[in-house]
Amino acid sequence: MLKAGIEGASIARIAGNLGINPSLIIHHFNTKDELAIALLEHFIEKFETEFLARRDEESEPAAKLDFLINRVIFPSPADPQTNRVLSVLLALKYMASRQEKTALRVVRLIARFRARVIQSLSDCLQAGLIKPSGLNEVVELLITLNFGYLDRCQFQEFSEREFEDFRNSLIRFVMQTLNAEGYR
Repeated sequence: MLKAGIEGASIARIAGNLGINPSLIIHHFNTKDELAIALLEHFIEKFETEFLARRDEESEPAAKLDFLINRVIFPSPADPQTNRVLSVLLALKYMASRQEKTALRVVRLIARFRARVIQSLSDCLQAGLIKPSGLNEVVELLITLNFGYLDRCQFQEFSEREFEDFRNSLIRFVMQTLNAEGYR
């Protein structure tokens, strides 16, 4: 599914690649769309686990903020994990536009993402690292920028250098919006 995309994959093809009977997939997921959602949820849960572990291992608030901005909000398109998540997320957005059940799951995923961003920024705020004018507004701005950025990653019309400059300008904008003190 990651190689062929959701539209190009079939349950039979997926089962063949896994060396299992297609009925096993159908028994657990019912449809290809359900499988795609489960795959994205798996990536997000894995990312959340890694994110929380990394956030907790960083002792300095500046390192936590750096991780949030550079790995979560504006991940490098060269990162293989980013590319896997992008492929599934793009397909999920398409599915959500035509299926209410999928759209509701996407809304729940966004709520989980929002909670993680709020917690991270709250920690930075308490440490005096940032001084945003309105935390909730900044969180919504970050989520919106993240979605737009991920779409741009998927359909990169820039050279690698131009895209890195674009990414850096977004990061500078966000750090100014957060009134980040002493950000490197």
